[in-house]
Amino acid sequence: MNDQLPIRVITQLLNLRTTLDSISQISWNFSVLNKRYTMDSITDADAAGLIEAYEKLVEDLKKIVEES
Repeated sequence: MNDQLPIRVITQLLNLRTTLDSISQISWNFSVLNKRYTMDSITDADAAGLIEAYEKLVEDLKKIVEES
């Protein structure tokens, strides 16, 4: 008896894990930025860079959702 999962199931699991790992990485990146640049301590220059970084994270997340 073959107890191995079918290739289709393994592939689906791997793809889902990859998607969730990517989302987790985006979340971690946001967390690092959020801790380093608190709303009470950022300058105008920091705010502009932070907006760009946050927009990139949202863009990356949208791509992940669209591709999954």
